[in-house]
Amino acid sequence: MKYTQNVDRVVAVITLLLILLGPLMVFSSSSAYARFLNRPEASFFKAQLKWCLLGIVLLIAFSHIPYKFLNQKWVAVGANVVSLLLLAGVLIFGKTLHGATRWYELSGIVNFQPSEVTKLAVILAFSWRLSQPAIEKENYREAALPLFMLLGVSMLIILVQPDLGTALVVGMIGVFMMFVSRIPLRYILLTLMPVFSLLTIYINRGGYQAGRIVSWWNGLSDPMHASHQVK
Repeated sequence: MKYTQNVDRVVAVITLLLILLGPLMVFSSSSAYARFLNRPEASFFKAQLKWCLLGIVLLIAFSHIPYKFLNQKWVAVGANVVSLLLLAGVLIFGKTLHGATRWYELSGIVNFQPSEVTKLAVILAFSWRLSQPAIEKENYREAALPLFMLLGVSMLIILVQPDLGTALVVGMIGVFMMFVSRIPLRYILLTLMPVFSLLTIYINRGGYQAGRIVSWWNGLSDPMHASHQVK
């Protein structure tokens, strides 16, 4: 691959395309709702575009941080301590909306979702630990168990909010990182089998999360009567 100033062009282009694709999806899904609210069709699109531009600025700024600085134990541990404190704090000080307590309300204008920080914190922790030399020679308790414990605690707090979708995303991030690492596959399967059973029990309790999954599944066979996401 070609590099310009130590930047992978392929990764940079794909990232920018994904960032720009977001506002287009927002416009496609929100224009009718904006008309319903007697607002300009592009009102939600413009708001999302502002955040995307801010994200690009932060992307460029953080790209100047050497990866070796981020791949340190104190950075990984510190990020996850902050992440867990924010996740726990939102259950006490967070804003409840539609039965879910997932956000901090900042200045009455901006809502901050701490589970987004958790995604980055998990990546930092797993990147640091999985890059350690000879990790494939360590036993399950040393190599995999601490990572799965961190992942499990983070997911559990997010599920309490409740936010099943984000919890699954956080889980998939960790599992996929372990899958492409030098961790033995049997360590991953050993943990995932009971997790799938517990997740099935959680979903089968019914409620909003189960309803969304059932609606999505039924919509595949009958799209005209499905939820908006399937349509």
